Amino acid sequence: MLLEKLCNANAISGREKVIYNILENELKNDVDEIYSDKLGSFISKKGNKGLKVMLAAHMDEVGFIVKRIDDKGYIYFVIGERGGMMEAQDLSRPNGKIFRLHDDGRVPADNPFVKTPGAIAGIFLG
Repeated sequence: MLLEKLCNANAISGREKVIYNILENELKNDVDEIYSDKLGSFISKKGNKGLKVMLAAHMDEVGFIVKRIDDKGYIYFVIGERGGMMEAQDLSRPNGKIFRLHDDGRVPADNPFVKTPGAIAGIFLG
């Protein structure tokens, strides 16, 4: 199913081509023309008369940014709020938080929310 493919695609910013390729593969037999503009937009056309329809959407998803790796090997990274300002206050949601993990993915035992019921243990600052 197309929606499932799009949702499961690894297409963080800078990797929009992944989404472009999925759309191209899905639509190539149903349209007359597929091309891209200078900004990398996916554009397809079928016929040249009648109704024109535009579907506008982002072709990427918000990922995360590694902010630093300290001398102890802790990795600090930020997950954006992704439009959910209220979720940034919820420790059970990753949105809008700074995380700290060991370089192998383990959660440090002294992270501030490790023992907080319902909280994501990797959150360093909420």
